[in-house]
Amino acid sequence: MPAAQAIAGSDQLRPLRDAVAAFEGGMGRPWDEALDVLTDRGIHLALIFLPTFFPRVPFPTAVRYCGTISTWRLGAVLQGGLKQAGKSMTSTVQQQDAWVDTERDYKLGLRAGKLVCQNPKGKSLASVPKWLKETETAESLMALADWLAEHELECLHAVERWMLRSLSIPRTVLNEIWADPAWRAGVENMVIVPVAAGGKFDLERAGLLRQVDAKRGLGVIDLDGETRWFKSDAFAVPHPILIGDLEELCELAGDLGIRQSIDQLYRPIYQPTEDQSEHNSINDFSGGHFEQLNFALSHCRRLGYPVRGGYATCRVWENHALIEARYFVGDEYPESPTWTGGLVFVDENQKPQRINSIGPVTFSEGVRMASEIYAKRKVDSSEEDA
Repeated sequence: MPAAQAIAGSDQLRPLRDAVAAFEGGMGRPWDEALDVLTDRGIHLALIFLPTFFPRVPFPTAVRYCGTISTWRLGAVLQGGLKQAGKSMTSTVQQQDAWVDTERDYKLGLRAGKLVCQNPKGKSLASVPKWLKETETAESLMALADWLAEHELECLHAVERWMLRSLSIPRTVLNEIWADPAWRAGVENMVIVPVAAGGKFDLERAGLLRQVDAKRGLGVIDLDGETRWFKSDAFAVPHPILIGDLEELCELAGDLGIRQSIDQLYRPIYQPTEDQSEHNSINDFSGGHFEQLNFALSHCRRLGYPVRGGYATCRVWENHALIEARYFVGDEYPESPTWTGGLVFVDENQKPQRINSIGPVTFSEGVRMASEIYAKRKVDSSEEDA
């Protein structure tokens, strides 16, 4: 549209154009291609104006609960400019609890994703009265809680995609998202490595991420238990099969009592045997019996593997190519019994790939998917005895 073209070329959007250029430079890819890689070809970026979605929740309170950098910045800009954004952030970070005034002088809030309330005397109640749960304010807060829970899952999935796709992430991205508790929970304690200008991972300098500072860089604990700072422009979250000192890092994390929100250090890894390398499919997980296809499908959903055309799928971006692992779980009626089939790997043109032609991360994640689903099969007594 001519009007849209005129706006896009105006000085008002110059900062946005500069930001897009910086993003493309950091990713080393054009905008469209970078989004394909980051979001699995599904756009997961949105501009959110909180008062529109949660009209009964005052803006500062919504900011207090959300904590997402992009959300509070955009909301504050729409409310009155960048200066207010800074003020909103300062006031909400210092606030320990945020309460919303509601009917009969009661107050409502969220704590650990659950609805809580105070009576008119300021006393916190053990439970929220039924009539109070049915108010518009309570419904808006619960909608906000659902949005926050979904946001936390999206953050975890995003960091896992960084690992599965061996993505080089600009350090400035981590500087921005670190203040968001949901993002921080996903990336904190993950093993990270600096990325050189040419895109090569420096795996010998792997360490557990513990601190982020805009000036000092990324603070990690190395194998010697010492804090080191990465000042490279980019970092990566390597898949465990790529980490040479994996066992030592596992011991270090155990000694320090460090836990990860995403399974990286203790993630099962697999490598092909000589016999498997010469074939296009793996049949080690064939013949798994499920009394109903529904049971197999529910296991796939619980494990996070989409099912298309009777196949559980897992996509991995490796060596500049997208390969999809497919494990057959059945395509009959949902109530009918089913038996699992072979595990295959196909490229973007749906062409089956020989095992020795795919990358180690792709193979490991495909076998991990098949083994996890196969483990949920119905085990006969004869199989248990064996």
